[in-house]
Formats: sequence, C-alpha cells, structure tokens
Amino acid sequence: MKVNFKAKTFAKKLLHISCDGEGLLQEDKIRAVIGSLPQKYDTLAILKEYYVLVSREIFKQTMLISSPTEVSFDIVESLRNYFEQTLGRKFAPKVSIDNALIAGMRVQAGDRIFEKSIASTLEVLRAMA
Repeated sequence: MKVNFKAKTFAKKLLHISCDGEGLLQEDKIRAVIGSLPQKYDTLAILKEYYVLVSREIFKQTMLISSPTEVSFDIVESLRNYFEQTLGRKFAPKVSIDNALIAGMRVQAGDRIFEKSIASTLEVLRAMA
C-alpha cells in the first residue's frame, strides 16, 4: 500500500516539531502533537507514518550501555560525548546491567554496536579453536 504523499510530508513536519533544540525527541512534545492533530486531514494515515518516523528516530537516538556492574554518571556522559562526536548525532543514554558480559562493556549507539568484554573475547577464542 502506497503512503499518501501529503500524510508523509505532514508526518515529517510533526516529527520535527516533536524534537527539542538539540534534535532529541521529547515525550511531552509527541503527546502534544498527537493531541492536536486536526480532524480535517487523513488522521489515520498521518498517525501511521508519524509512528514509523518516531520509532526510527527513537532507535537512532538511543545509546544502550550494558555492563555487568553499575556505571557512574561520569562514564555515561563521557561515552555519550564520545559517540556524539564520533557519529555526529545526539544520543539519549540508557544503562542496563548484563551479567553475561562478565567484565567490560557493550555500547549500542543506534545501529552500531561496540563491545569490549570478556564474554566477546571468549567467543572469539572459541571460534578460533
């Protein structure tokens, strides 16, 4: 099914409105955009396209930091700054504990994964054996 060009264009404008000054999505702005859609447009087509765009943008903006232990705020900020400079876009970091890493860290910044952990090193050694 072909997406209505007007709905797609309108959804892109709504996505732009949903971001803050740094280009990061803001939940309160997303809620305001959805609540203010005029009824005269093809609202369902716009919402479908808007959903796709927001989902993609959330994935691109999320930086998931996995570690077997708690990660300090300073380390999170240092990683965020490094990846923002390296990849050229803003990220919203989220930290999770993953005991399977044993030691080290995994950072998923959008569609890129950077890992330096004992678990990944052991996996490489197993593959070589």
